[in-house]
Amino acid sequence: MQKVISISSFSRSRLDQDPIKGSYYGWHSQFARHLVGHMDAVIESWSIDAALSLPQSYEREGVTYRLFPSGFFLSPGRELSLQLLSALKHEAREHDIVVHLHDYHNWQSYAIALSVNAPVVAHYHGATHRPIANLHMPRRWFAAPLFLIEQLFENIAMKKMCHFFLVNPRDKETYERCSLPYSFCPMAPEPDAFLPMVRTEARKTLGISERTKALLNVGGFAPVKNLELLVSTFADLRRKTDATLYILGPTYSKKYAARISLLIKARHLDGAIKVIGMVPRVKLNLYYNAADALVVTSTAGEGGPTVILESLAVGLPVVSTAVGFTRDILPKAQGLLTVVESDAALVPELARVLTSVTSQRVVCRPWTWGDVIQVVTAVYTSIVPRSDTNA
Repeated sequence: MQKVISISSFSRSRLDQDPIKGSYYGWHSQFARHLVGHMDAVIESWSIDAALSLPQSYEREGVTYRLFPSGFFLSPGRELSLQLLSALKHEAREHDIVVHLHDYHNWQSYAIALSVNAPVVAHYHGATHRPIANLHMPRRWFAAPLFLIEQLFENIAMKKMCHFFLVNPRDKETYERCSLPYSFCPMAPEPDAFLPMVRTEARKTLGISERTKALLNVGGFAPVKNLELLVSTFADLRRKTDATLYILGPTYSKKYAARISLLIKARHLDGAIKVIGMVPRVKLNLYYNAADALVVTSTAGEGGPTVILESLAVGLPVVSTAVGFTRDILPKAQGLLTVVESDAALVPELARVLTSVTSQRVVCRPWTWGDVIQVVTAVYTSIVPRSDTNA
């Protein structure tokens, strides 16, 4: 092959991020950078954003980045960039390419799979869901005909895709039922971004007292993160131990963030729960090193979550509901990860972890970018004529 084009299909500006900077740190771009040097091909990272008026491009770290304006239609998954689609069709005519979609339950991905004459693979990160899943939400029943039409297009588009990469093993039943080829392949923590450091130094930098029992939640405000359970669990934990909870991550839904804020006030936890919001990676690494434990309360619809891998990379203990790949990485987590089988088990397990805090941290990396690249390049080799690739 001559090119691998890694594509994201939603506006970073929807998260109040700068389109260019946000796209650079997106999974599709991180993946592209790690692919450099492992493929005898040009690596490109493409994005769309409704905040752009003109296409933009730049090169950095061996990757060509291209951004295209899109039309934004009310909600995630309903964006379409005709300029990107036209450019991709041109690339398919001029070069032997592989198109790697990231999160594909969206109109842009359907259009690519159905109209671009090139091998297409799709990576599901758990950020979106199948159109038919909207029918489980009573408030969306009025739009049922639209969702059913979207699902029809998706079913046809999925048949055109060569392979699917899943971060949540729970999703494999859908692909097996439809006889679609898939591999388990979550993303991985950046090896130079999440590193262990002296806990006292991390706390001093963040202004966290040495006496504070600090819990951390990283993920942002979205229903899939199940922050209602997090707040309820923390309220019960506070009856047993004096702890502080730090919540980090972007606001995917302002309406959901407002609901959680009201819940925090209703449970009289204003001073004990500190909503930090989005922070740069350097500061996020400080929080991982300063905390006593990471707590994950996500719903079954969660993808990875990669924050667990980031925590383990600095030796931070994790207490999580049984979501995403938690059970798959548990055997390699060296005792740092506890997967609870019921919501009620969260409080006693967090209490146990907080009473056994140690200054000694053991670095654990159960899934790395080397694993990601090994899985992906093997698939590329299988869908492209052997004479055209040197994975």
